[in-house]
Amino acid sequence: MTIVVDVDSKLCVQVIKQMNKLINVLQATDVSQSPAVCREIVLLRVRAQADGRTAVLKEAEIFGARVVDSSTEGFVIEATGDSEKIEEFLEVMRSYGEIEISRSGAVAMSLEGKKLRLQPPVPTRVDMVRI
Repeated sequence: MTIVVDVDSKLCVQVIKQMNKLINVLQATDVSQSPAVCREIVLLRVRAQADGRTAVLKEAEIFGARVVDSSTEGFVIEATGDSEKIEEFLEVMRSYGEIEISRSGAVAMSLEGKKLRLQPPVPTRVDMVRI
């Protein structure tokens, strides 16, 4: 799971410590301080008139996006990339007509080959029964 927080470095350390205390968390790490790949995915419906359909398809190809559905009213296009690329793509598509957007948010994976440091299990209370 990727959680994006916009905080200073001191508070980021606190967030990681709090996340590591949660029972279902194996390990929380900050991937912004090491080599990592960060991407977003967007599904975009653009309503394009007949005369602009070819231009929409060319722009999608330039951005490495792909058409996942086509109809007489327009297209549903899937695009992935970093946040800046997605923003640029959306701005270009807005110039062709009305758009609807479904956006994933950031997803990241560290490029370092380090192993997980698992936290010790949280002790649970065991009730004893006397017989």
